[in-house]
Amino acid sequence: MNKIAFLLVFNLMVTYCMAQEITASQKFPANLATGNQYTIETIINKGASKNFIMFSQPIPIGISVAEIDCKGGRLKFMDSIVKITWIVPPVEESFTFTYKLTIPQKAPEEMKVEGSVFYIVDSDKREFKLPVKVIKIDGGQPKLKEQTNIVETKTSTAKPVSSDVTPQKSKPTNTNSGKTYKIQIGAFRTKRTIKNVPDISILETDKGITKYFTGNFPTKEAALAHLPGITAKGYKGAFIVSFENGKIVK
Repeated sequence: MNKIAFLLVFNLMVTYCMAQEITASQKFPANLATGNQYTIETIINKGASKNFIMFSQPIPIGISVAEIDCKGGRLKFMDSIVKITWIVPPVEESFTFTYKLTIPQKAPEEMKVEGSVFYIVDSDKREFKLPVKVIKIDGGQPKLKEQTNIVETKTSTAKPVSSDVTPQKSKPTNTNSGKTYKIQIGAFRTKRTIKNVPDISILETDKGITKYFTGNFPTKEAALAHLPGITAKGYKGAFIVSFENGKIVK
């Protein structure tokens, strides 16, 4: 009898713990296209959990997010990450929330979709990860090939020259008249490989300094809107630079 009672209690405890575990799934379009908006639907199966839940999903730079129906959760979109927090989640065992995704004209050619649901069971913080998938964006811009060679230029009276490396460069020029704005990532005496930043362009000065930029925005406000996403990637000194007819102006 004691053994049977133990098994019954043990089964009840396992069933209770499993009921508190959270799972989730997300309905994402098979394809995206620039200039369009999409409703993203996420289903959370919270079981018997009644505590704090947070959904977190990174979004590529330039793509915007707006709330549609978060079922009482608080949506925050900052540094290219959408977060939705429920201090007290909905009472239903399974609930669905939605947000709107807007794809700009200058979007990457593909979007990596991943995300996590964080929750608490008996003061223990846990995480459920959504399956990772890559979705094509019709009309998106291909990534620039990263330079695999890094060439150091020693300080001398002559202009540093590297004859064994011919990196692909796209200097920040503008064939149309008028001002445009770019985000300067940094200026270095040695060649650098800039990772996880789209639309890279460079400018080499007569003093052997190489300046790295991202984007090409028609207004300063548009550039400022993208600046937090760049600094969040570790380029804390990034700032806005204005160009006129392909030349830096103050």
